[in-house]
Parts: sequence; C-alpha cells; structure tokens
Amino acid sequence: MHREDDELEEERAQDAQNPEEDLQRRWQEMTAGESASASDLLRAARDGYIRNGRRAMQESEANAAALTGGYANTWAERAGEQAYQDYLSRYADSNPSPAVS
Repeated sequence: MHREDDELEEERAQDAQNPEEDLQRRWQEMTAGESASASDLLRAARDGYIRNGRRAMQESEANAAALTGGYANTWAERAGEQAYQDYLSRYADSNPSPAVS
C-alpha cells in the first residue's frame, strides 16, 4: 500500500513541475476510447493549473512560515498568493480563448 502512495505522490510532484505534460497525459486519458470536446480539454487544463497553483501556494506559505519560526504571517501569505497567481498567469498565457465554466 505504501508503494502505491509513493507512486501517487511522485506523479503529483511531476504534475506540479510540468503542467503541460500533465495536460497531455489528461488529454490522452480523456480521448482513450471516447471523444472529448475542446471544452473538456480546456476544463481539464484549467483544473490542473488551479490544483497545481493551490499546491504551490500551500508549499510557498509553509516554506515562508518556516523561515519565521513556523508561524503564519503576511509575508508567507503574500509568497503563497504570488505562487498561485503565477500558475493562473501561466494558464491564461497558454489559453487565449475565453474561460470555461
């Protein structure tokens, strides 16, 4: 059971580092055996960037808080917000079409 957890954690780490590869993998999963629309792909991309952005935000906040003795502070919050906004900007830059709801 631990091996499966390790493999899942490794996959998540790779997804966070390579959102484009994550998107390609998801597209292949979606199109295997059935057709997927462009909105499905855009929704998967958006969800992936949001998920990875939240993870980056949490990690940035934790790392910044650790530098100040483990206490949350506005500096840590700002670092997290910047990491999250970076992922949203990456998504916006890679997706010129309107947002998918």
